[in-house]
Amino acid sequence: MKKLNEISTLFGIDACTIIYDQNNPQAEVWPSDSGVKSVLFRFGSLPEFARSKKMVDQEAFLRESIEKACDQWKKQREVTRKKEMVNIVDHYIRSGEFNSNLMSNDDLNDFSSFIHDNYLKEIDRKMKGMQIETQEPVRNGGDVMNGTEEREIIGHAQGLVSAGEDHIGNMGQREPRQ
Repeated sequence: MKKLNEISTLFGIDACTIIYDQNNPQAEVWPSDSGVKSVLFRFGSLPEFARSKKMVDQEAFLRESIEKACDQWKKQREVTRKKEMVNIVDHYIRSGEFNSNLMSNDDLNDFSSFIHDNYLKEIDRKMKGMQIETQEPVRNGGDVMNGTEEREIIGHAQGLVSAGEDHIGNMGQREPRQ
């Protein structure tokens, strides 16, 4: 009853409770007999649709709670998986080591999709946006790559990823995600 009082006060709602006990033939009510009658009368005067709109029994409440928890778990799993893939890429960049033998087929498929979704699309977008016609001198004395050299380097990077996807396909696993 104390919690219901707190909820009623905190949210500014009308609420009541009726508690029956095996050992006590008299029911306990809150806030008072007249308060309970008032809340029940107003509830009973609502149309059936309005009364049942937000009503849930314990089974429905638990089902909704479980669904929400599962959705949260799936989202957190995706976040964690993405962080794992970022760590693999970071390790490769820092050390130059990539040992696909230590990864499961699912790991390799996820890694291939991660590379495709996060890197190749961005590279492709940047390539399409670049229109370098000629070499221009750079202030530090170097040269800017012309479009052909740039495409060769990008093609090489895409070839490495494709080789990784072929490696996955040869392991009898499903095709990489598109």
